[in-house]
Amino acid sequence: MNPNKILSSLKASHTVVSSRISNISECARDYQKAYVLLGELESLLFNHFTIQNDGFYMWLEQEGKGPLPLIEFLKVDMQELQVEFLDFLDRYSKNVNSIRIRNFPREFHLFSKKILERFSLEEDQIFPLLAVNNK
Repeated sequence: MNPNKILSSLKASHTVVSSRISNISECARDYQKAYVLLGELESLLFNHFTIQNDGFYMWLEQEGKGPLPLIEFLKVDMQELQVEFLDFLDRYSKNVNSIRIRNFPREFHLFSKKILERFSLEEDQIFPLLAVNNK
């Protein structure tokens, strides 16, 4: 694995996902508009999740890029976020009733906050691991 390429991909992903979250937040009260953007966010997040697959964390461990408990925590945290995202998508995919539509802005805000907190964690913990001994 190329740490520079991974780091570049993660940074680019953070930028586009954060932008899409901002777009959805702006129109969250209009569910039909938000729904279209939610599909785009789905694709962007799946791409982000693909960067940090099990192989990525195995590589971090094998290369001694950081303390094993930290790497394990980051891996499990990512897996939990993926499950939460799938649950969120399930709730807001097809046949959404009026109560869900009314709750969408609040639920999207709470979920997007988790994504942005994860991005902050990645910037604080994963980015430095990718830069270690990579000069």
